[in-house]
Amino acid sequence: MGGSLSVRLSPAVDAMLAELPDLSGKVIAITSCSQGLGFYLAQAAARKGASKILLLDGERNAVRAAEKLRMIATPKTKVEPVSLDLHSLASVRNCAKRVAKKVAAHGGLDLLAVFSRRCTSDEQRQSNDLSQILLAQGLLQKLELATRTRGDARVVFQGLCSSGSPSRDLHKQLQTT
Repeated sequence: MGGSLSVRLSPAVDAMLAELPDLSGKVIAITSCSQGLGFYLAQAAARKGASKILLLDGERNAVRAAEKLRMIATPKTKVEPVSLDLHSLASVRNCAKRVAKKVAAHGGLDLLAVFSRRCTSDEQRQSNDLSQILLAQGLLQKLELATRTRGDARVVFQGLCSSGSPSRDLHKQLQTT
C-alpha cells in the first residue's frame, strides 16, 4: 500500500486530483474499471482515501485492477474486485446483490459509476444500457441509505457506445508525454 503505479498522469490530471475533496468514509462502486475512465476514477478514489472501492468488471480484469489500486490506496482504503458481465442480466442482478451485501455495513453506497465498454452493434449497446439501469435499480436502496447516512449519493452513467466516444488511446492522452 501507498506505493505508486508505473503510469504517471499529466500535470493537468494531477491538478484536477488535487482539487477533489477528501473521500474518507465514502463507499464507491465502479464498473469497467480495468482501463480508461473507469480505471482513472478508481485511481482518483484510491488516492483520495475512499473507505471502500468495489471494482465491478470481468473477474480477471477486476482482480488485476484491484492489485494495481492497492499499491496507491491509502492504508484505510479497502479495494475489492466483484465479478460483473454487463452483457448478462443474470450477472448484473447477482453483482447488485453482492455489492448490496458488501456496502450494507458501511452505511450504503455513495457513488455508483457505470462505464460501458465500446460497442460494435446495436444489440451490445442495448444490452449495456439495460444492464446499467438494472445495476442502478438493484443498488438504489443502498444509495438511498448513503443519502440518509451521509447526506448525499450519486449515480454516474458514462456510455462509450456512441460513434463520438473517446479514442482507444485515452490513457495516452492523460499520461505525461
